[in-house]
Amino acid sequence: MRLINIRTYKLREFIGNIEDPIPPYAILSHTWGHDEVMYSEMMNPTPATEKKEGYIKMKNFAAAVDQWPKRNDVEYVWVDTCCIDKSSSAELSEAINSMYQWYKHAKFCFVYLSDVARLDLLTEHDSSEAKATYRNSRIRERCRWMKRGWTLQELLANSQVMFFTRDWDHLLTKTEWIPQLSMLLGIGRDVLTTCDPSLASVAQRMSWASRRHTTRPEDMAYCLMGIFDVNMPLLYGEGGEKAFIRLQEEIMKSSDDHSLFAWRNSDKQYASYYGLLASSPQKFVKSRNIAFVDNPEDDAPFSVTNKGLSIKLHLVSKADKPGHFIGLLNCRDPGPDGEPVGLYLVRLSKDQYARIDSDKFWTVEGGHSSSNTDRTVHLPFPIQFFVRQNIRLPADYLASEVGGIFITEDIGSADISICEASPNVAWVAHEGFITILSEDSRKQEYLCYSSRSEATMGAIVIILMWDRQLQKFGAKFHHYSGWPNRDTSLQARLLHENLLQSVGSPIDEFKFYAAGSQRVASVDMRLGLMDRQVVIKVAIRIK
Repeated sequence: MRLINIRTYKLREFIGNIEDPIPPYAILSHTWGHDEVMYSEMMNPTPATEKKEGYIKMKNFAAAVDQWPKRNDVEYVWVDTCCIDKSSSAELSEAINSMYQWYKHAKFCFVYLSDVARLDLLTEHDSSEAKATYRNSRIRERCRWMKRGWTLQELLANSQVMFFTRDWDHLLTKTEWIPQLSMLLGIGRDVLTTCDPSLASVAQRMSWASRRHTTRPEDMAYCLMGIFDVNMPLLYGEGGEKAFIRLQEEIMKSSDDHSLFAWRNSDKQYASYYGLLASSPQKFVKSRNIAFVDNPEDDAPFSVTNKGLSIKLHLVSKADKPGHFIGLLNCRDPGPDGEPVGLYLVRLSKDQYARIDSDKFWTVEGGHSSSNTDRTVHLPFPIQFFVRQNIRLPADYLASEVGGIFITEDIGSADISICEASPNVAWVAHEGFITILSEDSRKQEYLCYSSRSEATMGAIVIILMWDRQLQKFGAKFHHYSGWPNRDTSLQARLLHENLLQSVGSPIDEFKFYAAGSQRVASVDMRLGLMDRQVVIKVAIRIK
């Protein structure tokens, strides 16, 4: 661990063993600016280095520690910008995995609020309560420190936290501010007082980070490692979602807290299938009150296998939807005395399931389902099953809900293109996607292809059929040797000719003649997933 002498500003490295113990030190919690000083510059400072905002911030921090009345034997400070050689990926990984412990073992943690001045907090209110309310609102509005991912662990790890304004005026201590911090950040007072995040459930800890942000997407996972007392290698470039999935997998190795699965999407995602792990902390924004309930009679372990996440839950079947279930978690909302929480699940095959309706939980109110439409029948015992994070649909899978139709094309002539799609409101041309409107099962989706030279091909109409009741899909074709009457809409003509009725056998290939030669239009349709949404994938060829 490298530390900075508070008077000479020289870096010194300590091994941390008996021969070379780490001395008492103070640590800085701050948000990065645009002109920070790096490790290489601290090793060989120049006059230009000493003018940088980051170097001046480091000196002011050292001076504030030197003048602190309770400094005692603290002669060193640590600053993340310049005490880590970030050119070494191995050192950076070790530092990030150690950072929570470094903050925890510091004598003091000084929080520098670079965007808060004492004048900003002055008010004409007389009462101390009114002044505190005004101060809290101003800090919440202005302060970046309250919204950054890394500063969460820096607040939680240490009890001796001091807050300073941008002019290094001492504002208050963490102990003095615990009631307000709890209200502002949604963190329990017991956690802030004891510096023990494990007093909160996994879902609650995730909710603390749900409104925070980091510059690099992967850091949204890495900054939470200390809060969950886990370690893992850093893989910058893997993306935020993969990093967060890895974090949750690490948490599972030492925790049986079902609230890890108690997350929700903010919006209803029609016909979308999900795994049990969340893609980001933002999914836990409404999980602040989810409490884990330790049930000795239902404590089966869960883990990641090559078939997906293996878990045993009590399942409740939905009488009105065969193959649909509610998986009951060992957690409650709100708090440990609240209602049981369940997830909506669908069975894909014998032992493979997926999460659906991920925008909501199933809860019980007075012994009944919270939804009047949920007619349920309890199964007699818990079921062991698997859930893949990246859902795979079996080849013979039948879906009662489909979110859309995804079109890919192989057109033999450059002058042939789609001239009309229906329903027009659901057609996303640049994505080749037709949204199936769940509230209207009567409208039939179709595409019409034509040639710029009508004499070349006329118009070929491909009617895409989806029968929700029979859970079948297919295609029908119709060819107009000339373009349909311009005075009548194509949809009206198709309706008049009863061509949009979901009757008759679908076909995969259609042969027609245009300009004296035979053409072939073919369609290959199969069920699949696109961005976790169940879709009918349609490959259209016109040769």
